[in-house]
Amino acid sequence: MNTLVIVLIAAVVLVCAYAGYGRWLAKTWGVDPNAKTPAVRLEDGKDCASFCSCPMAAFLAASAAASASAWLANGPSCPLSVLVLVLDTS
Repeated sequence: MNTLVIVLIAAVVLVCAYAGYGRWLAKTWGVDPNAKTPAVRLEDGKDCASFCSCPMAAFLAASAAASASAWLANGPSCPLSVLVLVLDTS
């Protein structure tokens, strides 16, 4: 069997399983659109390291440091992942 066919079948199975499992979880546990996330619930104004947003320069510096440390293992894919993170402003 062609490798591309196997990859496509696996992708379809994974997408269907993801959607089915998500529906099952929503039906079993329920979805509360008014529920507060842990970041909102636990924010106390003192420990701001993990809950507050940071300036773009700090984010880029951290991303560059992470990319530089993994450069030997991952090769040229590291700058692409940083670029995706920087361009994703949602």
